[in-house]
Amino acid sequence: MKISARIKLLSICIIGLLTVPPSMAFAGPEEAAAYYEEASQAYQDGDYEKAARLLRRAFAEDSNLIYKYNRILALQAMGDYDTALEELDIWENRMKEDGRFDDIKEIRAQLEKAKAEADAKEKATADKTDDQKDGDQKDGDKVADGQAVDGPDKVAPADDGPNYLGWSLVGVGAVGLGSAALFGSTLLIDDVESNLTCSENKGAANCYPEGSDASALYQEDYDTWQTHQTITWVSLGIGAVALVGGGAVLLMDASEQDAEADVPVSADNADVSFSPYVGADGAGGVLHISF
Repeated sequence: MKISARIKLLSICIIGLLTVPPSMAFAGPEEAAAYYEEASQAYQDGDYEKAARLLRRAFAEDSNLIYKYNRILALQAMGDYDTALEELDIWENRMKEDGRFDDIKEIRAQLEKAKAEADAKEKATADKTDDQKDGDQKDGDKVADGQAVDGPDKVAPADDGPNYLGWSLVGVGAVGLGSAALFGSTLLIDDVESNLTCSENKGAANCYPEGSDASALYQEDYDTWQTHQTITWVSLGIGAVALVGGGAVLLMDASEQDAEADVPVSADNADVSFSPYVGADGAGGVLHISF
């Protein structure tokens, strides 16, 4: 049947699209290298915050530890010792196994020493302020009630742009679910579905044109129907995995950005779930992300 050939061609196209890695379609090592070059320039210009931000984006595109290593150095240069140590706690063992980062132990020692000195200085400043307040009160100076000193305006973190990996996975997931819905609905094989139903109720000989090979036509329709079912499940599986994966990547990226902006985020409350659906009238699914 002519419709069978069209369906097979469409099936090959959709499966080919679903199997293309998101990094090939959207971003990857080349994008990461571009971020790295821009970060290097920012570091040389003394803009360590921008360098650290760009290196985080580079690692999101290509998980080369050199980007994490240089991000730790940028955080150290900008005085964010807590974040630098947190990154080091996560990646130190991997860096030691890699073999390219022989000075990672010395960097940890420098960070811990700098953090201790910064904490001591902060404590000394606080103690000095408290002593000054006590002295002022003893001298009879009065502190006005209800007057708050305006602190420096908090600068919102710069927008890092879209997370290409996360949105790529979401896009692939959407294509997969759309394909599953299309093939699961039997919209493309309505006549095949009718022929099979008729054959089950009345027999193949009574459902195909007189004089034709009813048995061969029935087998061809059945194979077409089976192909549709296979594509439906494959598309649904790939779409579900890609969609959940993309949602998880976006969730982690949002959590990291909020952490850098000093916004409290509780990982215990984060949830990513996907509920697939396949029925006689179609197929699809529901993705739920909460944090």
